[in-house]
Amino acid sequence: MNFISYKQLNEWSLELIKQIPNKYDLIVGIPRSGLAFASMVATKFGKPLTVPDSYWMWKSPLPNPGINNILICDDAISSGNQMNIAINMMKIKYPGANIETAVVIKHEQSVVNYFHSLICDPKMFEWNIAHVKQGRLACDIDGVLCPDLPVGFEEEEHPKEYESHINNAIPQFVPQYVIDVVVSCRVERWRKDTEVWLQKSGIKYEQLKLWNINNPSDRNGKWSDYKIKQISKVSVNYVFESNWEQSNEINKILGIPVLCFENMVMLGADNG
Repeated sequence: MNFISYKQLNEWSLELIKQIPNKYDLIVGIPRSGLAFASMVATKFGKPLTVPDSYWMWKSPLPNPGINNILICDDAISSGNQMNIAINMMKIKYPGANIETAVVIKHEQSVVNYFHSLICDPKMFEWNIAHVKQGRLACDIDGVLCPDLPVGFEEEEHPKEYESHINNAIPQFVPQYVIDVVVSCRVERWRKDTEVWLQKSGIKYEQLKLWNINNPSDRNGKWSDYKIKQISKVSVNYVFESNWEQSNEINKILGIPVLCFENMVMLGADNG
């Protein structure tokens, strides 16, 4: 699996812009992901920006003599369906205009005028991980679905604050699909509270694995071992994990890709 981060998208977009001639009268971004790259192109060249299904333009203060050359931009292209739809829309709106295309990432068989990187499937984009699922997923809670607990914040030493976190944490990542298994180092006594929080946060899942021990301090130093044991019991294709050390251990022992939310790097994948 290939993983591309926001950081890489930004760097590659800037590099690609250097290859594109400033000859276009209008820059078109394919929503939603393509708008970031298109906006960078339009800003760099001082040209108006629009989307395929609208006549509205974000105009540059520089004079515009007319729409004779159009550049359609997207973050990536695979089948080319969205690009073809955009091209046809622009042909209807601006008949006779020369239309060319630019994408940051393209599939091997896709045809565009300008691109930065050729990356084959399967691939995963940081900006799309909440909307596209790549097989079966195991996902952490604290540090992924909600903010992690502060360093030194112990359950037994701060019981009221810990309970407040369990029940009132602000969701920070809400996938628009069903997570196959949620694996957390929270102990079993927080199951009901965790289930209620997941439901009210709009997070859908099939299984919830919590640590079946009475004394929270017994977890110390065993975090990775516990998660590896739980994940090995189910069939998953990749893992979302909050902690860098645990991500490395899970990837090393189980040999499956692990996306670490601490630094947004996927272990066991080609990170560009």
